[in-house]
Amino acid sequence: MVDKSLSETYLHYTNAMGQELGETYLHIRNKIFEIACVWDQYETLFSKIERVELLNQSCGLLTLNIQRTFLEHVLMGMCRLTDPPKSANRENLTLNRLPKLVKTSISTKLNALIDKAKISTDFCRDWRNRRIAHNDLDLSLNEKAKPLEAASRIKVTHAIKCIFNVVAFLELEYCETELWLIATGNDSAISLLFDIFDGARKQEEDHANASKNGIFAADGYPSWLYDDMNFGLRYK
Repeated sequence: MVDKSLSETYLHYTNAMGQELGETYLHIRNKIFEIACVWDQYETLFSKIERVELLNQSCGLLTLNIQRTFLEHVLMGMCRLTDPPKSANRENLTLNRLPKLVKTSISTKLNALIDKAKISTDFCRDWRNRRIAHNDLDLSLNEKAKPLEAASRIKVTHAIKCIFNVVAFLELEYCETELWLIATGNDSAISLLFDIFDGARKQEEDHANASKNGIFAADGYPSWLYDDMNFGLRYK
């Protein structure tokens, strides 16, 4: 496979699909790849209890914030891609812009794929409307309020695949190329886990040596790692 520059990729799709469809398609394609990349990292970090325990032992609160941020980022991204083409007099980059841009011979099949993608992301809209974009009063204060729709890893993965199927369909129709959704975010997440594991092991050794020899815990580390630890003054 030959990597194309951004300009070459742009010309490839606008030549194959026409200016408006090519531009719209390319940006939607890039968005779903970016969402899938973040989801790959989420899955890599949080899919096994041992990995979660390692992260929690090292930086529990930061781990929780990363987990929430990644999940909400993915849910919001899928909402945006399945939103109406216009809201509040503003145009949206969404799958729903595509039907009016494609050749009529494929519109029925395309609409069916978009409908499936939208149905698969209904739970994302519940999260957006009542938790991410707004603090739903009933959900916040009422213990008996209707709970948020489940956002399981299986449902999120399925929704990503449904959105991707729209993109892959157009790729095949206009470019005669099979497009595959492959994991792209795993390597960096795995590297982080290895680094944290090695760091935790070294920290145990350092603590043992420190207690034995009376060495300050920060000895051997550059000052930029710890010289702003007086963070209590940040909001003064």
